[in-house]
Amino acid sequence: MSSGPRADASFMRFRRPVMLTHVRRAHACAIALATIAACVVASSAPGASSQVVVTADIPNATALDITGCAPDSSGITTFGSVSPGTTTKTWNDCTVQFGSSNDSASLRIAQSDGTGTAMRKPADVLTRTTGTSSGFVSSDSVGGTTWFAMSNAKLRRSTNGGSSWSTEWSVSGAGNFTQITVTSTTNAWVADGSSDVWRTINGNAGTPTWNTTTSPGFSVRGVTATSSADAWVVGSGGAIAHTTTSGGSWTAATSGVTWTINGARSIDADSVVGWGTAGKIVVTSNGTTWRDISLAANCAIKDMALLDDNTMFAACDDGNIYSTTNATNPSPTWTTYATGLPNALMSVKFRDASNGVAVGEDGIALVTANGGSSWSPANTGVSHRLATITYDASTSRYIAGGPGRNALRADSSGATWTSSIATDQSWNTVAPTTDGRAWRAGSGGSIERSVDGGTTWSAQTSNTTSSLFGAYAYDTNRAIAVGRNGAIVTTDDGGVNWVARTSGTSQELRDVVGLNDGVAVAVGWGGTVLRSVDYGHTWTTMTSGVTRVLMKVIAFDNGTVEAFGQKGDATRSADRGTTWSATALPSTNKDVRVAAAMPGTNTGTYLSNGTVYTTTNAGSSWTARATTEVDSFHAMAMPTASKIVIVGAGVIRISTDGGATFGDMTNVNVGAHVVKDIEVVDTTSLMTVGYGNMAGISTTSDPVNDYAIGSSDWTSGVEAFGACLRATTATATWTPNSTCDQSTNGAWWQPVPAGTGVGSEVAKTANGDGLRAANLRFGLRVDPTQPTGAISAGITFVVIAPAA
Repeated sequence: MSSGPRADASFMRFRRPVMLTHVRRAHACAIALATIAACVVASSAPGASSQVVVTADIPNATALDITGCAPDSSGITTFGSVSPGTTTKTWNDCTVQFGSSNDSASLRIAQSDGTGTAMRKPADVLTRTTGTSSGFVSSDSVGGTTWFAMSNAKLRRSTNGGSSWSTEWSVSGAGNFTQITVTSTTNAWVADGSSDVWRTINGNAGTPTWNTTTSPGFSVRGVTATSSADAWVVGSGGAIAHTTTSGGSWTAATSGVTWTINGARSIDADSVVGWGTAGKIVVTSNGTTWRDISLAANCAIKDMALLDDNTMFAACDDGNIYSTTNATNPSPTWTTYATGLPNALMSVKFRDASNGVAVGEDGIALVTANGGSSWSPANTGVSHRLATITYDASTSRYIAGGPGRNALRADSSGATWTSSIATDQSWNTVAPTTDGRAWRAGSGGSIERSVDGGTTWSAQTSNTTSSLFGAYAYDTNRAIAVGRNGAIVTTDDGGVNWVARTSGTSQELRDVVGLNDGVAVAVGWGGTVLRSVDYGHTWTTMTSGVTRVLMKVIAFDNGTVEAFGQKGDATRSADRGTTWSATALPSTNKDVRVAAAMPGTNTGTYLSNGTVYTTTNAGSSWTARATTEVDSFHAMAMPTASKIVIVGAGVIRISTDGGATFGDMTNVNVGAHVVKDIEVVDTTSLMTVGYGNMAGISTTSDPVNDYAIGSSDWTSGVEAFGACLRATTATATWTPNSTCDQSTNGAWWQPVPAGTGVGSEVAKTANGDGLRAANLRFGLRVDPTQPTGAISAGITFVVIAPAA
């Protein structure tokens, strides 16, 4: 790689007409250390004439070559791991070549972002402390064999109804698995979201072999099969294909739809149903003619159960179950079973015509024994997502799984659940303080505390077994957590002791918020609003004015508290939660699952049906802002008036303009994690938790001080970053030092200037003497209190010729 001609090379020449003027121009060639690219500028020759245009040969004026200073190069531009409280420097030269062929040249160094501190913790970095990013996404059982497919191209098998499981098998070359179907103890098919379909014919072997079939020719989202030879695949653009040759060849079918089909189920080779988002359903009962029988409801269908050609059930992300008994009718009738749940339903399975189970978010399970005419909740004992469910007839067990490789099994009624695989904890909520302390809470009453900003966590005794969904911390000693069955626990001593409190309700509590002087408000199912004035010790039931599920509550600086819920239900108190009245939101009849208030202000935001709304007057009025995805979000935070962050299933979205636009957060690899909560630590830091033991800090570019001559030194001063000119073949402007010693406060260490003015000049050449070199090294002293994580500096080199 090269950024300019070498000193012994012939300079390029440009021939062009030049208007000669009395102005002597300075030309700069700049390149950031993070980017290596060519930068060549031709300069005008001075002269005088007001009327005449002449032509001239102009040699290349400036050259810059940073091949010897490549980014992320060990010992040159990276320090490696540096322990807090220590001093280090790069040990190889960062060599920058520069020069001018027809005048003197000046090499300058500056911060790429020009903000005043060169080295920073990169903005918006999520650090996962523990846990796995994958989870079970699809399952199927037949003949006593159950398979789980995972989102990271891994599989797991049980041959005894989930009592024990195989080790995980990775399928080399596969993408993220989306749906698996099993036809016998030896044969199974799985789609990987790309153009591949994988199949095993020795599924009962110690280590089964998985191979791809012939490609169907489109992005495959779902697969369903009734034998080792016969299978259907569905995918993008309404694509459907059928094989009767074990995937040796595929025949395209005409679906008549253009929307993406996300999954499929079948009861025989001719009866197949496929589904998508926005209530979309396509079906065939003869294997040839496909019909669109979509729901009127605009919900994302997550799974379907097909009992016969006429009877089928759909589990939707709006928490409802939809069924029809006349699917072969040209216009089938769909019946809605409104569960009243705020939770998305993810999967549904019937073991016979009467008995079935649907599962979903927050460990929800619904059971029917009358063919879906009515459904009743079952206590699974967990609060993590149940993404898939299957039925093992040989042991009469339902088996369900979800993120973090967690799985449960139930008896044939679906009422009694026990753990089948327990790997990673599910954390639903986090409550941080500004001094590095935080509590996270989740399944089965689990609570853990961190005293180092989420880097490490230790278990605490919560004194409840109910899953917890909301938490709030007043300070380093006092915190509240609320959850299932009206559970409320508090601590007044930093978590040494948690005390179960009497809430006065058995309704599920979804969220809690605190105000100063010990006021707290908790909200939940059935429009429940509770208020405490003693840091959560005692509670009073308030009249909220609404009856549906309240999922989120926020508090503003002026004492206004607002709670949001299902179908646009909202209730508001202007007197610190003392009196409440229902309020109308601009997002009429749409669920509000996430909302946030900027700490210490009357500014806030909420998300409903894909639209973000903001307020600057404590909710007296709301303004529609950006449109983003409709579903998959679980929480949002507003650390500043301009910054809004939304988190959910495998995604973190951020706005830096107050909600006008949103984009994916950079430098964040969420993977397949489901992020359940995000809370403000301070204006520069956010904390997240979710499935799979995930916890993280998102920062807004935390700076490391620049080294400043005379104000500190490398052995006892504050943390600092600086550059040293070790040697140069040009005339030095900075003070060179052959060792760039850090033991004393030498003048050779320089801060990296914010701009590219004369003060940033490192070295300069004589008139027209070609390329010269400046050899730089970088030094860092890390403050003992510096949090763990990566820090970096973007540095720009600039060549100016003629010299300023």
